[in-house]
Amino acid sequence: MTEASHFDMIVCMKSVQKPRIRYTEEKDWGSPFESCRQLELNGTPEKEVSFQEETFDECIFRRTDFHPVLLKDCDLLDVLLENCDLSGLSFEGRLLCRVHFRNCKLLGTSFGEASLKDVFFENCQSRYLNFARTKLERVSFEKTALIDASFYENETKDLHFRDCDLQGSEFYRCSLRDVDLSDSELNGTSFDADSIKGLTVNREQCAALAALFGLRVKDE
Repeated sequence: MTEASHFDMIVCMKSVQKPRIRYTEEKDWGSPFESCRQLELNGTPEKEVSFQEETFDECIFRRTDFHPVLLKDCDLLDVLLENCDLSGLSFEGRLLCRVHFRNCKLLGTSFGEASLKDVFFENCQSRYLNFARTKLERVSFEKTALIDASFYENETKDLHFRDCDLQGSEFYRCSLRDVDLSDSELNGTSFDADSIKGLTVNREQCAALAALFGLRVKDE
């Protein structure tokens, strides 16, 4: 049994709500699942496990490699994932609400056309993430590698980045108004003109962005 008060949730932005996990029952991957609610699962299943059209509600996953876990059309509601490998998984078109990815690997994970609300990525390895046409509301990335990630035609509200690596990432028709990237790495990051309106960057980044759009910065 685990109560929410036992969690040490570190949320980088006050606007992002943490998972509301009031109670969980520790289960073994080999035991039958009557539901996907209030579960605490540790480690990786020895055999392939399949879930289809399920909602994981008030759940905790720790040190889980999801390669033998087949998730098809599954939603995540009030979920903590810690030290997990979700590389290559697809959450396309799904709902993720009050989800915390902590120290996770998400190489090539796709959130295309999904709806993310109150989702926090903390210290994650997330190269090649796909956010094509994803709704991003109160979503925060902290100390997360988003190298070669794709943000394409996104609806955004309260989007935050803190000390992230965005090298090679692409932002196209993704509103970054009021977003601060001044402490993130932007080497090779590309933006279209619509995306950068209202974006905050540091002086060095400003010069690089000017060059991206063919502007020449003249020193006095």
